Amino acid sequence: MSQVGMEQNKEHLQELVQGNKDSKFLVGYAGSPVNHNVAANLVTEIYGGETNIKNRTDFKEGVNDVFRSQVNPQDLVGSLLGWQSAGVNQSDNVLLNIGESFLRLPSLFIPSENNPSPHSFYPCIIGCGDNSVTPKLNTYSDPKDINNQGQTPLEEYYKTLNVDLNLYTKDK
Repeated sequence: MSQVGMEQNKEHLQELVQGNKDSKFLVGYAGSPVNHNVAANLVTEIYGGETNIKNRTDFKEGVNDVFRSQVNPQDLVGSLLGWQSAGVNQSDNVLLNIGESFLRLPSLFIPSENNPSPHSFYPCIIGCGDNSVTPKLNTYSDPKDINNQGQTPLEEYYKTLNVDLNLYTKDK
């Protein structure tokens, strides 16, 4: 729905974002059936190109600073329908993740305490909380975790989902 809404309102969003250099348009997809590259390209168009994103004072990483997508390991919705693998901003093992996702398909419809659905719980990965804090690329925002200033590694989060961590690579 977010992708279609941005596509339908692209010109208006472009006016708002490009017309005010102090504006921030942060978009995060969590387990969405939308390919990361397609969505990132649309956000880049709304900003008027990668150069416009990088020229903003606090946006040094380009589109990674304003758009992030995440798919939990073994989440069939984001993997198969969005054609992406586990991790933030897509990682390498897409076919392995899709294959493993089929094995976890029953948990999508019949989750239990010991076998939660990988699609059920997604952490915040961009513009989190009242202060719009954006955690580092391979962490998520957890305001209760004051020891790590609210940023917890994704691997730690994935352990709570009982998924195969070998599907998650942070090297991409």
